[in-house]
Amino acid sequence: MGEDKVIIDSNVFVAVFLMEDSLHSRATQLVSQLKKQGAVFYTINLVLQESATVLSMRKGMASARTFYAAVHDFVDQVAPFDESVEKESWKVFLSQTKKGTSFVDCAILATARHYNIDKIVSFDRFYPKELLLPVIQ
Repeated sequence: MGEDKVIIDSNVFVAVFLMEDSLHSRATQLVSQLKKQGAVFYTINLVLQESATVLSMRKGMASARTFYAAVHDFVDQVAPFDESVEKESWKVFLSQTKKGTSFVDCAILATARHYNIDKIVSFDRFYPKELLLPVIQ
């Protein structure tokens, strides 16, 4: 993989930071493997906010605080979510037809395209196959 840039979705962060999550071992194994291969981890503020919220709801504020304290050592770059990326995120979101579409997922896709990020690390099936990194089974 080398210096590939990957952007991490909230469901991967939550699975890594919540030991009781059903995807915890898959997520930690995947993240560890990517780091060993030299991947550069990206995210956006929306993902950090969503992840902290989910952790707070599922486990409590102590878990959200632990995540926030540790995630900046985990992630190499928080990609700026500026006005142009937000505008593109809205285009992606508003073009969707499926009920329950996540704006944050659309923002991840727009960010990946805007910053030429190679792959998206997620357990969601929303993303185009050419961008979605196959997850460990």
